[in-house]
Amino acid sequence: MTIVSHRHKYIFLKTRKTAGTSVEALLAKYAGPDDILAISHDVTDNTTLSTQNTETARHSVGISGARRYVIRALQQKRITATLGFHQHMTAKEVKEAVRPDIWNNYTKMTIERNPYDRLISFWRWRTGWFQLDIPFESFALSALSANPWNRVKNKSHGFSNRPFYKFPTNKSICVDHVIPYENLESGLEKVAAIVGIPEGEVSKGIPTFKGSGSRYDLEQYYTDKVRSVAEKKFAFEAEVFDYKYSY
Repeated sequence: MTIVSHRHKYIFLKTRKTAGTSVEALLAKYAGPDDILAISHDVTDNTTLSTQNTETARHSVGISGARRYVIRALQQKRITATLGFHQHMTAKEVKEAVRPDIWNNYTKMTIERNPYDRLISFWRWRTGWFQLDIPFESFALSALSANPWNRVKNKSHGFSNRPFYKFPTNKSICVDHVIPYENLESGLEKVAAIVGIPEGEVSKGIPTFKGSGSRYDLEQYYTDKVRSVAEKKFAFEAEVFDYKYSY
C-alpha cells in the first residue's frame, strides 16, 4: 500500500517482503475520508477496508514525468490509462504525485529488512506466485544482476527496497523513519502517535497477512558464490542499517 494521510500528515511507502500488507491493514483503520489508500487485495478481500482516492494524483507531475510514469505503469499493468496512486510506489513516484508542500512537510516512513533474509522470502514468494521451478542460487543471482532482462526473465525484478527510501541520484535517506522489520512492533510504537494509532493498540497485535514472519537459516540457502555477490550488492544496507550476513 501507498498511504498519503492528510488526517495525520504522513506518507507510508510499502516495501516488499517486510510485513507491509499487515502494517497497511493496521494503518488504514485510522485513515480519514480524504486520505489516499492504495490497499492490497489481500486486505480488501479479508476486511471491510477498501482503496480510496487513488484514481488521480493530487499534483500535476508535468508532461515528461507523467509520460514516464504512465508508460512504466502500463507496461507493468498497474493502471489502464490514467495517472494514479498504486501499491509499492517509490519515493520518487510519490514525490512527483503529490504537492511539494505535502512531500516536504508530511512525515515519511517505510520498513526495511535484512536483505539476506528478505531475498529468501522474495524467492519463495515469487516462485510460488509464478509457479517457477528455479533454484534459490539461480534466482538470487538473477535478482542481484545488473541485467534487467535477466531479472524479468526469471521474475526476480523488483527486489531492491532502496527506491522506497532513497532517490536514485542521492546517497542519503529521503524519508524520516525506516522501521526495522526485525523490531516491527517497537518501531511502530515509536511512530504510533504520528500515524494515528491509539496508545496500546500496537501491543495488541499487528494483523497477519501473507508470510509467517519467520527468519531463515541463511546457511541452508546461500552458496559461497551467492554470498559473495550479495555482500557487494548489500553494501549500502550494511553501512546504513548495519545489516550483515547474520542475525
